[in-house]
Amino acid sequence: MNPKQSLGVIGAPIAHSLSPLLHGSLIAKYDFPFTYSAFHVENDMLAEAIYGAQALGFRGLNVTVPYKKAVLPLLDEIDEFALKVGAVNTILFSDGKITGYNTDVFGFLHSLAVENVSLADRDVIVLGAGGAARAIVLAAKNARANSVRIYNRTYEKAVALAEKTGSTVLPEDALKSIPDNAAVINTTSVGMHPHVGESPFPARLFRPDCVYIDIVYNPQNTLFLQHAATVGALSVGGIGMLILQGILAMEIWSGKKIDIQDNFVALRDLLVQALWSH
Repeated sequence: MNPKQSLGVIGAPIAHSLSPLLHGSLIAKYDFPFTYSAFHVENDMLAEAIYGAQALGFRGLNVTVPYKKAVLPLLDEIDEFALKVGAVNTILFSDGKITGYNTDVFGFLHSLAVENVSLADRDVIVLGAGGAARAIVLAAKNARANSVRIYNRTYEKAVALAEKTGSTVLPEDALKSIPDNAAVINTTSVGMHPHVGESPFPARLFRPDCVYIDIVYNPQNTLFLQHAATVGALSVGGIGMLILQGILAMEIWSGKKIDIQDNFVALRDLLVQALWSH
């Protein structure tokens, strides 16, 4: 019998990650020869963590906040799509090489499809300018959004992302109103556990004709999403994206196709239950 290979997720903070539960469930269901764990990695130890995992015979890693851009120089190869996004959230160790992929765009767009939400012809406002924001900007463009504007507390970061992605920047003083039928997408960690009393967007700018999307999944119902519910607006939380990007990552590591319809509801119920029990 072949020994099991290690998988894991690296980030900081990482204690409340649901990735081990998600991937553990897939590993058990399909009897994949893997184990999956969460690893807290400090910024100055990122290279050691990546190379150490390779030396220890890991099969792969998920990469989360704040390292989706920082890992790029440590990789031997980067998937063409991840290169376009400029951020990596999945690493494969194979044949002595470290290869980076991005499954966030796939996860995000498919999570919207599950909820019957479309970004086509909507003016999109992306909150944040980090690694996740890059993926979401590209996803919005792929989904034929009417326009994509970036709002970030650090203006220079928003400008840098806008220049790289062919988007525009939304200055803070321009945040007085939002267009009809807009989509506002939070890609920051604002509102994530334990800072559940925070929202990245002013409550006065929530409107019933717009859609509000939060990629944060812990808590399931962030303050951002609560504001959307208060005005009766359509909203989408982050659990679907987590599940769907995770399924694609497991396909990369295992080399096996995993049926989304066969797994989505059960995985969502599992993760929601875990969040409620926290």
